[in-house]
Amino acid sequence: MSARPGELTFQGELLVWINEIIKSENLPFDGASQEYIMEGQERPDILLWKNKRAREAALLLSLKVPHFDAWDAADDALLKASKWTGGIRYFSTWNINRFFLWDKTKLGDLYDALCYQKEVAKINRVEEYEKIEGSLKSFVKEFLKEFAEVYYERKLLPPLAIDERFIFRLRSAVDAFSIPTFFMIRDKYKDKEFRDKLRRWFAEQGWTFFGKDEDYEKVSRQYVYLLINKIMFYNILKLRNKELPKITVPLNIDGEQFREKIQSYFNRAIKIDYETIFATNFLDTIPIPDELTGQLRSFIDKISDYDYSKVGYEVLGRVFERLIPDRERHNLGQYYTRSDVVDLIVAFCVRSADDKVLDGACGAGTFLVRSYVRKGLLNLSKKHEELIDDLYGIDIAKFPTHLTTINLAIRDLSSEKNYPKVITKDFFDVKGKEKIRILGEDYVKQYATLGLDLEKFIIEIPECDAVVMNPPYTRQEEMEEGVFSEGYRTRLQELIKQEWDGFYVGKRSSIYSYFFIHGAKFLSEHGRLGLITSNSWLDVDYGKYLQEFFLKNFKIIAIIESKVERWFEDADINTAITILEKCSNEKERMNNLAKFVQLKKPLAHYIPPIEDERKRWDYVQFLIDRINKINKYYEDDELRVFVKEQKELWDEGYNEEDKVYEGSKWGKYLRAPEIFFKVLEKGKDVFFPLKEVAEVIGGLITGKNEFFYLNEEDNKKWKIESEYLLPVIKTPRELNKIRFTLRDTKYRLFHTTKNKSKLKGTNALKYIEQGEKQGLNITPTFEQRKQWYQLPELKTAPLLWVDLRWEKHICHLNVDNIPFEHNYYGINAKSVVDNKLLCAFLNSTLSWLFIEILGRTGLGQGAIRLVGKDLRRFPVIDFDRVKVRKNDQANI
Repeated sequence: MSARPGELTFQGELLVWINEIIKSENLPFDGASQEYIMEGQERPDILLWKNKRAREAALLLSLKVPHFDAWDAADDALLKASKWTGGIRYFSTWNINRFFLWDKTKLGDLYDALCYQKEVAKINRVEEYEKIEGSLKSFVKEFLKEFAEVYYERKLLPPLAIDERFIFRLRSAVDAFSIPTFFMIRDKYKDKEFRDKLRRWFAEQGWTFFGKDEDYEKVSRQYVYLLINKIMFYNILKLRNKELPKITVPLNIDGEQFREKIQSYFNRAIKIDYETIFATNFLDTIPIPDELTGQLRSFIDKISDYDYSKVGYEVLGRVFERLIPDRERHNLGQYYTRSDVVDLIVAFCVRSADDKVLDGACGAGTFLVRSYVRKGLLNLSKKHEELIDDLYGIDIAKFPTHLTTINLAIRDLSSEKNYPKVITKDFFDVKGKEKIRILGEDYVKQYATLGLDLEKFIIEIPECDAVVMNPPYTRQEEMEEGVFSEGYRTRLQELIKQEWDGFYVGKRSSIYSYFFIHGAKFLSEHGRLGLITSNSWLDVDYGKYLQEFFLKNFKIIAIIESKVERWFEDADINTAITILEKCSNEKERMNNLAKFVQLKKPLAHYIPPIEDERKRWDYVQFLIDRINKINKYYEDDELRVFVKEQKELWDEGYNEEDKVYEGSKWGKYLRAPEIFFKVLEKGKDVFFPLKEVAEVIGGLITGKNEFFYLNEEDNKKWKIESEYLLPVIKTPRELNKIRFTLRDTKYRLFHTTKNKSKLKGTNALKYIEQGEKQGLNITPTFEQRKQWYQLPELKTAPLLWVDLRWEKHICHLNVDNIPFEHNYYGINAKSVVDNKLLCAFLNSTLSWLFIEILGRTGLGQGAIRLVGKDLRRFPVIDFDRVKVRKNDQANI
């Protein structure tokens, strides 16, 4: 097939770039040119010359289009490099997206010869190169400079590990194969039957289909990943199952026939084992794109011929674990968790080689794989089948359970009993000690006809010693907006009520709250729950439900944050690790010392990325032991630990008057400066919650500010009688000083308790009638009032606290007891406490510090606030108990 104009144009442009860079960078090459190397060659390759006159080439570059697998072009490039007179040591292939460089002097196959690779771009058609011309030129320049150093032996390229080479090879195939798949699926979407199935499949993954290119990209890449995973796993399975034949696909068949042919091989593997890996779903019914059959046949032939016995299962395990790039996992529905984060959680929770471990959102299986390794090191005599038998994984979608099953099974395929207990099901539809089918009913019927042992498809999750997870982070708003099916949140609320004696979870709670609470149901007494989640629950209002649940059911072992890095791939989300231990003994819970841990160094500082597993886990355990030994406030240059008795946490958030747990801001124990705690400790006999020394009063809510508040211009227009207008404080913008009086007010409040009959002849009545013409009298807001225009009882207070603050912290002294709007809270000291003294303290630098630490943030534009219950708990000095000198009082 001859090259299309776009391909020739790019090759010509590339040649110009190379020669320009050689000249501008003064590189030791004699230019580059296009050359026909073999007879019958359809288009030339690019040769980089060491000495053009002597026809001595330094590098052969074979250029391909994006949908052609760059690795698959290597055999042809190697042949050309060998055919060239005198030979060419280095040869490369590039399909614009992926670039590979080989050194043919290295003994062995292409995996051995690979010495450099780069993911350069991500385009679907060669014509798109103009959009990224700048980045392509930058890569060419970077490569040529690097290659000059390597070619003239001034620099050695770092060696590539065997698992890395495998991963690069497979990713190259995924990138290329997904392009024709993308176009085929987008085209098939025009068919109604296919469209309905695709939308249904998206819903099953917990996704929403918008019909955008990103959606087609998502499904096409998952399609290719699944296919390549199955092909790879089939060939590895052949190592211990000699009866499995090599996959052979005949020539001259279309994509549908190709799909049926390779599925027939997978069906043979199903009869042996690993039904969850080879089982089909909607994606497996999609034909192979016709234009992909040649490349895929070549890929299968070469992958099948590889001698997998040369590498161990550990290496192959790393290949499957790392095949999907970290940045792509989220797009495919996988919530990637860093291995050091996973190891820290697992080490806290998995404390015995006999522990049973559950991950209710298993993704690619990282938590379960690391638990497998941890358990194996805790008892070296434990066999593979014993370790696997203690691990349970659940995920709502087939793709992650497929990955988890492979990543666990590949640990030791020589074992006869090697069937991971991984379930494709919504975690919230799974209950402990209940028989569950690993595969759906349709699969069971299908495999029954094949004479398979159906008993192994049924498992029962026992009480577990550890439940570890990275649950999906989905805000309440996303649950409302179609990310989950209608009523999903309500269903979860009802589930929690049933499981935990009516326990209520607020409507605004993120879905990870439900993973905590439902996950706890699977734990044995003293079992541990370890999750990494958004840290929002520590401080936001809906966090009170989790706090109450934890305090009533667990010992809080540790809550851990990083001061210097984020642990989620989404940079907008701050995270916390929460480690809990189930405890039904209230006295033990309340006496437990909760550790709030702030790490001041990156996690890699405590857990270095080393290959030696035993040493790595020793580092993890050292960090845990260090935290466990701390029983009082501790800080050094590596970490800070604030220790808090759980009873104190309970008392802090419990409203004694209403007999309800209202929650508290626990984030302060992780992030507040040491001085904050020193002040509270030194003043423990002086500071008391504001509610103990003063009454906190809510401001006026009119229901229609435009009607009830009148400025000077409004007053001139309506000429309302003064007896119906009261001075009022409406907005913080009116006041820029602490002390204010009637003269400082800018608004008047329309206020009367009279019926309209008693207002005859007044401008006040005319004003009311004008409001009724606007329909205010039928506004639902005013239904509870005797007369729609009659306001509730007006309250006032000598001190006014601004609700929402930006750059200023002011507590105002309301000298004339003026009514105030709900932008403020009123404060009125009890007993003989002087309001002036209280006002002075609330305007002090110390109060500013308390506000910054205890206030609610995330409100936009740097705003901070204390809602009513926060303000009632705000620490203040009780001046009944602290004597202030008379002359100091006079100064105030």
